[in-house]
Amino acid sequence: MQQYRDYIFGLVSDVEFPWEGKLSPEAGFELARMVKSLTPDVPVVLQTSRTEFRPRAHAVGYSFLRKRSPTLLKDLRRILTDHFGFGDFVFRMPDQREVGRAADLNELEQQLQTVPAESLLYHAQSNHFSHWLMARTEFALAAKLRPRKVSDFNGPEHLRRDLIESINDYRREQNEVLIGDFKADTFKPSESSFLRVGSGSLGGKARGLAFVRHLLRTRRIARRFPGVRISVPPAVVLATDMFDEFLAENNLSDFALHCDDDGEIQQRFLESPLPVALQENLRAFLEEVRYPVAVRSSSLLEDSQYQPFSGVYDTFMLGNHDPDISPAFRGEVCSEVILAGMTLRHAPREARITHEIAGHLHPAARVSLYGHTIRRPCFIGNGRRLVLPAFGAYTGGLNVLDAAFMPLFGPDGHNVIVLGQEVSEEPGAGEMAAWLKSFIKDVPVEWIPTGEPAWMPYQA
Repeated sequence: MQQYRDYIFGLVSDVEFPWEGKLSPEAGFELARMVKSLTPDVPVVLQTSRTEFRPRAHAVGYSFLRKRSPTLLKDLRRILTDHFGFGDFVFRMPDQREVGRAADLNELEQQLQTVPAESLLYHAQSNHFSHWLMARTEFALAAKLRPRKVSDFNGPEHLRRDLIESINDYRREQNEVLIGDFKADTFKPSESSFLRVGSGSLGGKARGLAFVRHLLRTRRIARRFPGVRISVPPAVVLATDMFDEFLAENNLSDFALHCDDDGEIQQRFLESPLPVALQENLRAFLEEVRYPVAVRSSSLLEDSQYQPFSGVYDTFMLGNHDPDISPAFRGEVCSEVILAGMTLRHAPREARITHEIAGHLHPAARVSLYGHTIRRPCFIGNGRRLVLPAFGAYTGGLNVLDAAFMPLFGPDGHNVIVLGQEVSEEPGAGEMAAWLKSFIKDVPVEWIPTGEPAWMPYQA
């Protein structure tokens, strides 16, 4: 506990649990006392089904929850919002009178300019600012503010100026180094872009990725490990206000809270359209990117220990061969396309057919020559059909000797065309390369024979 004292965010504990080998009604209170001795400003919540412990918990300043209460989750949410910093930052006077409120970092900065000095000192003495920032995963700013004490300043106005300057410096770094605003009319993909749609919070996972980018930059990792490239993939993050707008426009908040059928909730959410502005931003993003996209969303409940939701929320990997796309983008999915008698489809049919070009299997060949071995993506064909390789960095390759290729070509055999730097001088290779380049521009190929005669495009 001593080792992690600077990272203790709060304590939620049972009143009774085994202590020194036996069940003890003092265990929860003793644990809370130990935590408070290390970090006095940490909020504490004790829970039990025995309500006789409530007065004692309140007497020492702890929140109390009754297990099996029909309002347990509602009560817990209220406590997390009011005391753990997950809600608005409420500026109060020492007598608990509210004098201001901030929902995000921008509003916090605005309120700091006008709130009374007494309120400022009250919150600073209890580390409320750093605690609230930690709840929003603004770890860098929270770590900067937490060690500072009121006694370090020449009065409340000095403290006020320092808080505002610290927030300004942090926001400037966020805007210039870590996070930018997504603009549909000017967006161009880059390897290092990290952009936000909306003005709300980024959420824990996105903020964590942004913090890793910050560490990689400030700790100069690239210089410490020459030849090793460590980076965070480019990302576009939907801020929390986008989700709030989606809920509001489709009247989903009350429905989700009062509906007990998970299937009905899921169906209602899937049928509800995204805000028009968000659709336009997403469409602009998808029109520009040429790499696979991972779509990730989750909830605070996913990390719950009492009732973990891990695995309930879906992760979608969107490559260039998805079976379906969201109707929100007005896209069209075709199982196959026939152009000038040539059939183009995602997965090859397991039959000996002709005039087909397909992908899915993404073949690769390993070739040994003069003591060297290389493995490269390749085409497989027999003059009647062709299986394409994968050209992206995120897609693997299936060995050309795999049994999956046997139903496609059977005893007729097939040839392998390996991607390389020049065309082989083997008989027929030049013609095959020319044929491939006639519909795949600027792809250098090298033909490696597999024991079958050289082939030409099939003539019906």
